[in-house]
Amino acid sequence: MSFENSSPLIEQPAPSELSFLIASGVTVTVGQVVYVSAAGSISPTTGIQDFVGVVKSLGNVSAIYGNRKATVISGKSKVRVTAYGTINPGDQVVSGPGGTMQTLPPAAAADEITSAGTATSITNHGFRKAICDTGANSGGTAVIVLL
Repeated sequence: MSFENSSPLIEQPAPSELSFLIASGVTVTVGQVVYVSAAGSISPTTGIQDFVGVVKSLGNVSAIYGNRKATVISGKSKVRVTAYGTINPGDQVVSGPGGTMQTLPPAAAADEITSAGTATSITNHGFRKAICDTGANSGGTAVIVLL
């Protein structure tokens, strides 16, 4: 199933959309990667963190109170996002600053949890990830598969 170019959504096997209010004073645009920043509201990601999905559309809940609503693609879908740094097809990607996606960086010594001097786990790999389908240079539009 294909959708129009104005939406970040390219393919979606089953409906997987959620509605959220946008956090007060925050600017969110279609195609941004977002996280839940307060009870029931979203903001663009600020770096590597758990994200809830990619903004599909925006709307008003109440013009009187200025509440803004976003529909977020959250489940297994193929979507367009803005790349932070170069993303190549097949790369594991994570959220980046400003609601972007970036290639999962290699684990650093600070990411390791050790026991008796032996690394037992990596902490930065626990965040939600996606897979790059169509790559892009920094600032370009990449296509990712949400998992």
